[in-house]
Amino acid sequence: MLMSIPTIIASGSLLALDVVGQADWALAKDASIAAAMAFVAALFALTLMMRLLRSVSFTPYVVYRIVLGVVLLVVAYT
Repeated sequence: MLMSIPTIIASGSLLALDVVGQADWALAKDASIAAAMAFVAALFALTLMMRLLRSVSFTPYVVYRIVLGVVLLVVAYT
């Protein structure tokens, strides 16, 4: 999740330049509000996940991913 930050910033910058180029200020305002809300939601989710990881191990997640991977391989090759 953290490694995607540069890509998200680059994409947002290109879209922001496009909106400013069109001088659509209503769209810019709406996009700014949506970006701020998405930032707060992502920050909350990351904080919650880090708090959860302090108290729970990765073992259930690892088992789930291995089982899911095997099931998807069986489905893909049959």
